[in-house]
Amino acid sequence: VNNQYEDSQRKNHLRRAYQKCLQVPMHGVERFWGEYEAWEKSLDPNNVQQADMVVRTFEPKHKAARAAYKERNKLRNNIQ
Repeated sequence: VNNQYEDSQRKNHLRRAYQKCLQVPMHGVERFWGEYEAWEKSLDPNNVQQADMVVRTFEPKHKAARAAYKERNKLRNNIQ
């Protein structure tokens, strides 16, 4: 039972870390998003619907970060 608890805690910590990073407007955020989706789906290959639900719930925050990154790039490119 303790191993299950520790495994669950580790997954939750990693999920939070992924989700924090994916909210930061940064270069490579799309590639990182793909890695996050694959990681969620790999947690339980028999329950991909659960992973899809978690990913869909978080997707708006990721899209906001991606849009902010693109806007910053556009502004920076106009300055140069």
